[in-house]
Amino acid sequence: QFDPYYRVDARISFKNNAKKVMHEIAFDVQNVFNRKNVLLYQYNSKSQQIETEYQLGIFPVLMYRIEF
Repeated sequence: QFDPYYRVDARISFKNNAKKVMHEIAFDVQNVFNRKNVLLYQYNSKSQQIETEYQLGIFPVLMYRIEF
């Protein structure tokens, strides 16, 4: 089991509710402070070492949603 990890996400969004439809546009930034959190450990048989892989760094996401 890995140690608990921390990351900060941020979101700016705009919603427009009409009579029959809702529109939403949003911009997310995940892992704002670019923390290196462990994703997994894996054994490399060539080097005979355990290697650490980390989660993605800063990850922007643009979203548009429509609901009827």
